[in-house]
Amino acid sequence: MENTELGGNLPPQTAVNPAPVQTPDTQIPAASPPNFPRGAAPRVPAPHKKYQFSTKEKLLLLVTFALAIIADRLLYLLNDGFLGQGIIWLSYIVLLYVFYWDKLKASRPQWVITVFAVALCIWHMLPDYRGYNGNGEFRYISALVIPAVLMAHAQLFGFKLKNAAATALSWLTGWIVQPFISIAKWIGAIGTSLSGGNKPVLKKVLIGLLIAIPILLVVVPLLMGADMVFRMYVQQILRNFNILDFILHAIFVITVAALVYSFMWHIGYGEPIVKLKEKEPFHIDKIIALSILGVISIVYILFCGLQFTYLFARAGLPDGLQNAAEYVHQGFAQSVAVCAINLSLFGFFLHSGEKSKAVRAICGLLLVLTAIVLTSGFVRLQLYVDVHGLTWLRLLSAWFIVYLAAAIVICAVRIFVKKLPAIGVCGLTLLGWFTAFGFMNPDYLIDFWQTHFFIG
Repeated sequence: MENTELGGNLPPQTAVNPAPVQTPDTQIPAASPPNFPRGAAPRVPAPHKKYQFSTKEKLLLLVTFALAIIADRLLYLLNDGFLGQGIIWLSYIVLLYVFYWDKLKASRPQWVITVFAVALCIWHMLPDYRGYNGNGEFRYISALVIPAVLMAHAQLFGFKLKNAAATALSWLTGWIVQPFISIAKWIGAIGTSLSGGNKPVLKKVLIGLLIAIPILLVVVPLLMGADMVFRMYVQQILRNFNILDFILHAIFVITVAALVYSFMWHIGYGEPIVKLKEKEPFHIDKIIALSILGVISIVYILFCGLQFTYLFARAGLPDGLQNAAEYVHQGFAQSVAVCAINLSLFGFFLHSGEKSKAVRAICGLLLVLTAIVLTSGFVRLQLYVDVHGLTWLRLLSAWFIVYLAAAIVICAVRIFVKKLPAIGVCGLTLLGWFTAFGFMNPDYLIDFWQTHFFIG
């Protein structure tokens, strides 16, 4: 009978027990934690950490805006665009060294580039002394050289002078990638500065400007009443105000500020786009290298023998070649081209077959023969100038021969000093050569030569 009251006809062991009644004194036990393998921890997604901009990065934001405004005003107001470019690039160099002094102070190649770049900027700012402003060719070329060498200067933040190939590839990305890759950082820096934080630099500056506006509204009219000239200029500015021009200049300033900030932030804080890879150096077979260089050297020896006979010794030309002027003129450009090819061959074979003393020796012979070919080109140019006079292109050619002679000396040193970055040193020498050419005042030198030495 007791069983039917509790659970019907069920046997006693299968009777249903009533659910426990929860009272204030009773507690429901907490659910047991999930079982994880021994030593394993539950995976908790890491919270996204917002990038924290330093005070230096926020100041860079302000300074790049100031640089963009200076560039806009100089290019718009100055009649001499070359003078404006010189001031703009000098301002950029100062800005670069102020913000990245710790990284730049110990880099000798970057200091060398800086010295020559500053010299070229100063050249554009020189007064018209002895016709400096008349060197139109050099002015246009140097206007392209200055940004090119400053871009190379910026790429040396992540590479050494010996990494010539990686630096050259990074130089290309400096024009098409680096000014755009960190635009998001520029936007983030503006947002962080405006939203506040521990050091809201831009926000404080904007507050200061807003406070200064009512003060200026009081002070400027008083100054206009105190000075007629000041009043005239203020009235002229207000009269000439054009909303369309203002919008165009604002777009220019914002675009330049964004690109410059992105570029400077990337070279200082970002990861390099071009990565250095450790790879097995290429080595050419010694027999193959000696065969190639041997054949080339034999041809050059024959050529040099003819130069000693018909050019240096001034012997008469063979029958059928009686036009000496044509003989001199046609050979110069080819001689310079051969020298450039020989220096490239020297670099390739010395790098790939450096362990072989025979290869190094024949590379030295190639340099000697190159020097003779270069001397042949210089003599040809000298004879042609004596007959037809000196021009800007002929002066540049003569000065380029001086550079090639210096490059041959650098390559000769490289045979004995393996750690010498010959390509990088030749590049720095080329920059110094070009800068010195400008300060020679080519136009004045040509006029002086034509007046005092050219017989005609």
